[in-house]
Amino acid sequence: MPQNEIIDLSSSGKRLFYIRRLLKLTRAEFSQKCGLNENTISFWETDRNGGITLPNAEKIVKAIAPHIECSADWLLIGGGEIPTHSSLTFIELPKN
Repeated sequence: MPQNEIIDLSSSGKRLFYIRRLLKLTRAEFSQKCGLNENTISFWETDRNGGITLPNAEKIVKAIAPHIECSADWLLIGGGEIPTHSSLTFIELPKN
């Protein structure tokens, strides 16, 4: 994502889209990683089909946990901290 980009996080679908963009995954890759149907992800991202349910939000959060710290609460209602990508790699420097 470009720096200083204005991102709309006003709905669960837009927050889901934000998460997927942080991970740099296609819908197909994201749906496979989360064990969900690609069309379902598409419907959620475009705020159709009734939105994300708590069990599915928890499933998504669990699937992305190694890469992004996110809560089901944030995904569903925007409560708490906005997730950021946690794939920073720290290299241990050799001791002199």
